[in-house]
Amino acid sequence: MIIAEDAPPCDHFLTRTRVFLNQQGLAPELVVPWLNEHGGYCVCEVPGNVHDEVGDLIGWHLGEEY
Repeated sequence: MIIAEDAPPCDHFLTRTRVFLNQQGLAPELVVPWLNEHGGYCVCEVPGNVHDEVGDLIGWHLGEEY
């Protein structure tokens, strides 16, 4: 995974993920346990460990053309 040089450091919690979920009107208390079950224990792991699981659920994967 490539991380932008100006990206904030990972706090090894899902702090920014929880903020994002709240901003999107999604319930962190429902989403965070699912993320943890699929390897997303901290914000730096979510994109790398969870994107295939999400793609399976919604029908797309990173790198596919549409």
